[in-house]
Amino acid sequence: MPAGVHQLALLYGLLQRKKVRQIQFHNVQGAQNDFVKVYHDEGDVNLLNIIRLLRDTRW
Repeated sequence: MPAGVHQLALLYGLLQRKKVRQIQFHNVQGAQNDFVKVYHDEGDVNLLNIIRLLRDTRW
């Protein structure tokens, strides 16, 4: 399963429990201790899917 799917599932659970207060959009490439910031459409995370999830959960 791609890493982005796990991130969406985690975010969905937090949104359902009303645990999200603020979101900043930064995209990165690389591992936890070896990463670089990149443009929104170049990183490892599909930010469009996150925006759709926020819309669908009425956040």
